[in-house]
Amino acid sequence: MSTGDKRYRTVSQTAQLLELTVRTLHYWGEIHLLRPSRRGSESARLYTTQDIEKVQHTLIY
Repeated sequence: MSTGDKRYRTVSQTAQLLELTVRTLHYWGEIHLLRPSRRGSESARLYTTQDIEKVQHTLIY
């Protein structure tokens, strides 16, 4: 994944990609650990590649 990628992924797609639960991503948003880059229709959480890379770095440490 390139850092400049501006495609948005839903919370479900992001959770599947990171092998986390949707609830984990929701909780991380509540405690401001990982906030979605954007909200889509009906307040859907949308994540970028850059957001996903932040999580990957967090999980590595």
